[in-house]
Amino acid sequence: MKKHEYQTNLTWTGNQGLGTEKYNAYKRDYIMLWFLHLASTKGIVVIDYTDTATGVMIEKEDGSGYFESVTLNPVVTIKDPTRIDETNELHQMSNKYCFIANSLNFKVNHHPICNVVD
Repeated sequence: MKKHEYQTNLTWTGNQGLGTEKYNAYKRDYIMLWFLHLASTKGIVVIDYTDTATGVMIEKEDGSGYFESVTLNPVVTIKDPTRIDETNELHQMSNKYCFIANSLNFKVNHHPICNVVD
């Protein structure tokens, strides 16, 4: 069997100056929609969000294959330093609601990093 590794980079461009301070203050990008929504409803102001997601695909001898895993590595910037742990927990919570993640037959791992704007 062969193992193939993939990587993609994602940058949220929906911040229109207020981050997620108000629900209508930002544009939504589908891949991180649940995270931004949950942050907004909890009053966590997200200023920036990037992700370097990786995936591992196994190719069988006959040429067929399957994805073994996907890992999301979001780097999120927020305003309030007291909410870092809560922000990091939202990644797992958003996975629970994500239609795509719930449709997969493998686990989606999360390794978030949370920064605070100066």
